[in-house]
Amino acid sequence: MASGKHTKILFLNYDGDKGELTVQIQVYNWLNQQKRSGGDVIFVRAMSAASLPGKLIQPLTIAARVVDNEDGTYTAYAKPHWTGSTAVKARIGSKFENWCRRFRAMSLYGDSVFSIPNPHSIFVEYEKNGLTQTERCSATPTLSLYNATCNFTAQNYNMSFYCGYPSNQNLDCSNTILKAITRPFPKLNNVTDSLVVPPFTEMITDTLVLDVASRTNITTSAVKCRNRAALETWREQSPTGQGINGGWKMLHCVHRQLRNRTEIRRCLSRKRLLFLGDSTVRQYFDRLVRMVNKSAKIEKKMNGLKYFDTTLPMVAEWQVHEMPYHCGTSVSLCVPGSIAGAMMNVASVYNETTDSDIVLVITYNAHLQNYPPDVLESRLKSIIEPLKYLKRVHPRAKVFFKGPHPVSQDRKWFDIRISLMYREVLISALKDVLNDVVYLDTFSIGIAYDDLSLHPVNPMMQAQIDQLFGYIC
Repeated sequence: MASGKHTKILFLNYDGDKGELTVQIQVYNWLNQQKRSGGDVIFVRAMSAASLPGKLIQPLTIAARVVDNEDGTYTAYAKPHWTGSTAVKARIGSKFENWCRRFRAMSLYGDSVFSIPNPHSIFVEYEKNGLTQTERCSATPTLSLYNATCNFTAQNYNMSFYCGYPSNQNLDCSNTILKAITRPFPKLNNVTDSLVVPPFTEMITDTLVLDVASRTNITTSAVKCRNRAALETWREQSPTGQGINGGWKMLHCVHRQLRNRTEIRRCLSRKRLLFLGDSTVRQYFDRLVRMVNKSAKIEKKMNGLKYFDTTLPMVAEWQVHEMPYHCGTSVSLCVPGSIAGAMMNVASVYNETTDSDIVLVITYNAHLQNYPPDVLESRLKSIIEPLKYLKRVHPRAKVFFKGPHPVSQDRKWFDIRISLMYREVLISALKDVLNDVVYLDTFSIGIAYDDLSLHPVNPMMQAQIDQLFGYIC
């Protein structure tokens, strides 16, 4: 298995005219033996001198494009758009042996194979005449520890959802309001935790430091990002931008980084912003609202949040997707939402809003990594016709899909390689509407800033907002 301690970074070439730096990663295992096969996920990033010891300047950073040579070596191509001392750092994002076992298990069985101490799970509460009982749920009908399940697919907007049949004989499938709650997950006693081996992601100790003298600009395009064709955002390869000023500048279109509250409010004036999906887009909602008004009063709704600013005016909403989903205490009641239904509502209700002022940011990902890929695919396909209808009614509405970012959580099996697979599923499932949806590449941002958290903080979160503002402001 790959070792961050023993793996080496080797300099191959620097072409100043192209501004391209080429390095090779030679992967070694725990026994300090060079691996002779590929399959590991390797991240490489270049950082300006500001990232080196003793430097206090805001760093510049960019992810590299990495090619798996399938022989234990990886070639990385980075284009640092700056001059001066530069550090090249690398990370093993996901190890082949681990992600392969995880993916095979999840593809076959979903979360019924979990044997780790704190996996990600959803529970619902059955209730009748004051008697309550909670049972575990899944997007697939196979649930460990249960001989029978209740099928709540119809109540979940026809998205597959099953919960364990209540053990109390006075309760049955009819005695529930479909709401998610949080409680401990029972660890299976007849299995061990040895299916996968930590650490699951690991920094490579070796670092390369050299001088670069780039003669290239961050972007050579004259196209403003807000006028960019949506299809181009799906076709471009990582990296799609560079970390700068504690945020993000895209490489293939022109945009400004907004830091002034007055400019931000001007941009968002009259906008109807709708964030649909999991907690990673709820972060967008939270950040944008606080950028507009630090003391904003946010209304907790049954399955989402809402903010209305009368001075701009501006309306921002966040709504959860279908179950499975953990709301925690973020909403008044954690019941299913419907992304397809929300888009149909926009098409029929937002008649007084100018098309170009309608902004939707959608995601499906993090809460589905416990399940077979066809679960994600079915949910993605459900939004195609509503999206087409929305664009017919409001042709200039901006629709964004936030792609997966490189998140790794050992206890919940959030795996970076599986995130990359889910991006492939995403492109395949939405192929008929790629001309109508702008892809938000948060993966390049996560690599550049080496932030692998589910809920990133600055500078990565600011970089994500810079990217979105680039397309709407």
